[in-house]
Amino acid sequence: MLAVRCQLLAVRCQLLAVRCQLLAVRFQLLAVRCQLLAVCCQLLDVRFQILVVRFLMLTSSL
Repeated sequence: MLAVRCQLLAVRCQLLAVRCQLLAVRFQLLAVRCQLLAVCCQLLDVRFQILVVRFLMLTSSL
C-alpha cells in the first residue's frame, strides 16, 4: 500500500514538473512578446520623430 502511494506521489510530482516547464515556456514567450512590443514602440517613436522633423522643415520654409 505504501509503495502504491509513493508511486502516485511520484506521478504527481512528474506532472507538477511538466506544468512548471510549460509555465516557464509561457513566461519565455511573454518575454519575447514584450521585446517585440518594445521594438515596435521604438519604431513608432522614430516615425514620429521623422514626422516632427518634416513638419519643422515645412514650417521653416514657409
